[in-house]
Amino acid sequence: MSRLHRFFHTRLNLLAAAALLAVLAGQLGSLWWPLELFSHFLPHYAALFALAALVCRGRSRMLWTLCTALALGWLMANSGNNSSRDKLAAAPVHTLIWHNVHLHHPDPAAAMAQFVQADMLVLAEMSADDRRWQDLAEHYPHGCAHADNGPFALALMSRAPLHTCQVQWIGDYPYIRAQLADGTAVYALHPPPPVNADLAAARQQYLAIAAQAIAADERVLVAGDLNSSPFSPLFRQFKADAALRPHNPYWLPTWQPLGLNIDHILSRNLGAVTVEALGFAGSDHRALRVQYSRITQNEARQQTSRECSEVP
Repeated sequence: MSRLHRFFHTRLNLLAAAALLAVLAGQLGSLWWPLELFSHFLPHYAALFALAALVCRGRSRMLWTLCTALALGWLMANSGNNSSRDKLAAAPVHTLIWHNVHLHHPDPAAAMAQFVQADMLVLAEMSADDRRWQDLAEHYPHGCAHADNGPFALALMSRAPLHTCQVQWIGDYPYIRAQLADGTAVYALHPPPPVNADLAAARQQYLAIAAQAIAADERVLVAGDLNSSPFSPLFRQFKADAALRPHNPYWLPTWQPLGLNIDHILSRNLGAVTVEALGFAGSDHRALRVQYSRITQNEARQQTSRECSEVP
């Protein structure tokens, strides 16, 4: 082994070992909030494991190859929409677009260009003082919003009338629950980011209470910036408590500059659901276009029964 190869071999082993410790530490994040931050970087760890598997030799190569396979398996665990697309072709389709547009968006027209032909918009951080967003009200006259000039402005806008639409609060942070004419509940969520202990605790409380509210509805579509990746134990707890199924691929980066997946679409007892990744369009978050069909109550009960019988 050359001196240069030995140099890279040693350092890659150390970096890959640190990444493995970070993966394990991240799964203890429900016990101490700084540990949870490590859980979000699984795509980055997977790339490091793969590089170490290529460069290192012997037993270390076997270890990093196994870690690469496990990490890629987790990343690809929620990657396919093909079967849902086939089902959508045979059912009435409805479209929702989620976008955290960024509080100081430089060009709202660029973002709004992606909103064509959507039945509903769910938007975060749409500044109340920025009149450039007001054109949306002409095309989406129904809904409700927490109008604000801060990062927790939240709006749900619809072309068609809604049965109800309400802004609710969990501590200092809003969420929206709208009910469609057929009884489907649509939730818009945006908990605070975990940048310090107080905000991390507020996010954990927000997700826990929101999950309780969502679990009480029979048919649900949830869209939001959860400030949490699919690899976080808090996300998995939220998903389990609310009995939701996630739809956007785990490998999909939705937030710049770190390339993390923190914007999510989840549902329960809907028909086929597909998620299409749109552009960032001047925001630090990617827009998500959701197409979904609705099913009857009998079909919903059958689907719930099948999901409960699946072995995790």
